[in-house]
Amino acid sequence: VIALGYDAVEYEPRVWNKNNKLPIATIDSIHAQIDAHYNPKIQLVGDMPVTINLLAKQLNNYSLSKESNSLLNKYREQLKSEPGGPKFVAKVGLSHPLDVVHAIQKQVDDNMTVTLDVGSVYIWMSRFFRSYRPRHFLISDGMQTLGVALPWAIAAGLVRPNEKIVSVSGDGGFMFYSAELETAVRL
Repeated sequence: VIALGYDAVEYEPRVWNKNNKLPIATIDSIHAQIDAHYNPKIQLVGDMPVTINLLAKQLNNYSLSKESNSLLNKYREQLKSEPGGPKFVAKVGLSHPLDVVHAIQKQVDDNMTVTLDVGSVYIWMSRFFRSYRPRHFLISDGMQTLGVALPWAIAAGLVRPNEKIVSVSGDGGFMFYSAELETAVRL
């Protein structure tokens, strides 16, 4: 496993390295937080783009096995055919959380910023929403802070006044900042 800028808070190593048997190499600007399930064999600490470019030069003649290429092609095709995550058919009269993710995905392009609150909406959006531009999909990942989506959207609108901003939250997050929404509209 090659971990680039990995933070265990985003995907706990006890989930993907249960028996602590995977060899791990970490590339990051800071030292890894080592625990029982995350103990890298090697750490490359420094400027990540520089490190990756230096490593890439060492891999000029490297080629993947047929099995690896086949698996990667399968994943690429799946991503193309299911850009907003797997399709799900809800019972008549009901909707599924992926319906919401798909609906938002259809309305958003890479020039828009999406801010996301925590809660159930966070789980579905963080897994299946696709964003390909840095700092345009804002999530309170590690701290799980409720009530950040709208304040972040307001801040993003101030920083990027010519871009559209989408704020996504559930009822709990909305109740945290409904007063801020009133203030923003009034002012």
